[in-house]
Amino acid sequence: MLAQPATMVTNKLICKKNVNVIRHLVEKLNPTKTGLNKLMFYTDFIHYRNTGTALMGLEYRAIPYGTVPSRYDSLLEYVAENGYINRHQKVLADDRFMETYSLTNKSENVDLATQELDTLNVIITIFKGKTATEIVKHQPPRRRMA
Repeated sequence: MLAQPATMVTNKLICKKNVNVIRHLVEKLNPTKTGLNKLMFYTDFIHYRNTGTALMGLEYRAIPYGTVPSRYDSLLEYVAENGYINRHQKVLADDRFMETYSLTNKSENVDLATQELDTLNVIITIFKGKTATEIVKHQPPRRRMA
């Protein structure tokens, strides 16, 4: 039997961890699509600021609503199509769509480390009860340089 390359194994672990992070954010904060994308960025940003490594390890790009995962549509599609979350679309009064999510019973069996859970708890504390607009407009405090 051939061994899997380390990058394949690492990518699988990152993917499973990201599934759990997304599920955790959906469960605790019930965000819209816009809010969830920003929450993923803030999760990586805060974890990197505090530990020197990104929790989700995603690449990011700037869009009109701020910095979001480069392939957020593919990521959310993967998580939904593989049964980890349900996607719900609602038509708003101005004919725009709002996408929200709910959990399914399926999850990944990957435990998050204590520091990772601490980061998620910080995110939950900061953003609990916030709208997508408030999440987008949030400015993380600057870290003082020594």
